[in-house]
Amino acid sequence: MALERTKICEAQGRWFEILGLSPWAPAAAVKDACRTARVKTHPDRNGDVDLELAQITNQAADRVTRLVLEPLGLWGAHFSE
Repeated sequence: MALERTKICEAQGRWFEILGLSPWAPAAAVKDACRTARVKTHPDRNGDVDLELAQITNQAADRVTRLVLEPLGLWGAHFSE
């Protein structure tokens, strides 16, 4: 997703859209989309990534993870220890 469109989605709180998901996506799709987004925008994996785009994408992945995966116990349990 282009930076300008990503900024608009961020401002409107459309985190699922940034990751290419619908709000009703199953947990497995959410987990895969978050992982894929983080890898695609990681500067060590893809050196020509816009850092602002990477930050917004990671923020979207964090928020969607907290909304969908943590309540199901599928992600993040190791962070609380």
